[in-house]
Amino acid sequence: MKLGEEFKTVGFFYVMTGIYWVSIGFMAGYWTLYLSTIGLSFSAIAILLAMYPIVSILFEIPTGAIADIFGRKVSVFLSYLLTGIAFTGVLLSGTNFPLLLLFYILAGISFTLETGALEAWFVDTVKHKKQTKHLNRLFGRWGSISAVGFAIGPLLGGILVTFGVEKAFWATALTMIALAVIVLIFGTEEYFKPRKTRIIDGFKQTFKTGKDGFKQIFTHPVLLIMTLTLTIFTFANMGIAFNAYQVYVVEIGLNPFFIGLALSLAGFISIFALNFSHKIKDFVGGNRNTLLLFSFLGGLVLLGVGVIRILPLLFLCMVLRAVFFEFASGPSPAYRELFNKYVPSRIRATTLSVNSFNTQIGDLLGIVVFGIFSVMFGLQKIIIFAAILMMVSSFLYLKIKK
Repeated sequence: MKLGEEFKTVGFFYVMTGIYWVSIGFMAGYWTLYLSTIGLSFSAIAILLAMYPIVSILFEIPTGAIADIFGRKVSVFLSYLLTGIAFTGVLLSGTNFPLLLLFYILAGISFTLETGALEAWFVDTVKHKKQTKHLNRLFGRWGSISAVGFAIGPLLGGILVTFGVEKAFWATALTMIALAVIVLIFGTEEYFKPRKTRIIDGFKQTFKTGKDGFKQIFTHPVLLIMTLTLTIFTFANMGIAFNAYQVYVVEIGLNPFFIGLALSLAGFISIFALNFSHKIKDFVGGNRNTLLLFSFLGGLVLLGVGVIRILPLLFLCMVLRAVFFEFASGPSPAYRELFNKYVPSRIRATTLSVNSFNTQIGDLLGIVVFGIFSVMFGLQKIIIFAAILMMVSSFLYLKIKK
C-alpha cells in the first residue's frame, strides 16, 4: 500500500490522533502528583480518580450504542469538547472537592463517548475503502502516530511542570477544545447514515444494541479471554501501578521532569517499533504471542520500578514499561486486529465499548486498591504486587488457540 493511498484512506485519523496524544501527553505523568501537591490525601485522590471509571462503567455501553446509531463523528467531537471543559473545570476548582468530583464525572462521560466510537470509525473507514488486508499495518502506523504525539506531549509537559504542575493541565485542556473544532470541521463519515428514530425509539435501540454487544463478548471464547486478560492488565498496570509510581519515584529521589521524559522517550521508541508491528507479530508467531510476550515483559520491568533504587536503571525501567504497554494494551495493533476480527460492523462500536466497560471495572478496582493499600503497605509493595499480577495474568492468552 503506497503512502499516498494510505494517507488518503486514514490520514485524518493520523493527524487527529497525533494532536490528541500530544494533548494527553502534557499531563499524562502528573495526575496523581498534581492532586498531591495541592494537598489532597491518597484516599481523596483515589476517590477522585475512581469517578473516571465509575462513570465510564455507567455510560460506556449507552454511548457506544449512540455512536452506532447516530454517528461516530458526533460522538468523538463531543468527547473531545467535554474533555477540554472537564479539565478546565478541574483546574479552576482548586481544592473544592465537590466541584472536583463534578468535573471528574464529566471527564468520565467524555471518555466513554470516544472509546469504541473512534476505533469503529477507523475500522469501518478502512473497510469502506476496501483496504482491510492492510489493517494490522494501518493499526501499527496509527499507533506509531500516537507515539509521535506521546513523545512530544510528555516532553513538553515535563518542561511545563518546571513552571508549575498546573501548566501542563492547562495545555491539555485548551488543546482538547481545539481538537474538537478540528473534528467538527474536517471529520467525514460519508458511508454512515444515521438511523432515523424518535428519542424513545433511540433509547430502545440503544438498549438492544448494548445487549447485542455484551452477548458478542461473553459468548465468543476469544473475545471473552481477551477482555478478561485486558481487565486484569488494566487493574494492575493503570489502576495501581501508574497512580502509585508517580509519587513513589519522586519520593526516592527522581526529579519530576524525568517522569515526563520517560514517557517521551518511550514515545520516540514506539514511533519506530509500532511501524514494524506486523513484522514483530510474524516474528513471535502471531497476535496472541505478541500480547502474551509484551504483557509479561511489561510486568517484569514494572517489577524493576518497584525494586531498583539506582536512578539510571529505574529510569530505564520506566521507559520500557511505557514501551511494552504500547504492544500489550487495548490500543495495541495485535489486540485491535485480533479483537476486531470477531466483531461485526453493525455493533462494532458497542462491542468495543463493552470491552472498555470491563477494563474500566479493572481500573476502578485498581484505584481502590491504590487508595487503600498504599496507606497500609506503602507504594513500593503495591507496585511489586501489580507487577507480579501482570506477569502471571499474561499466560491467560495461552487459552486462545493459535
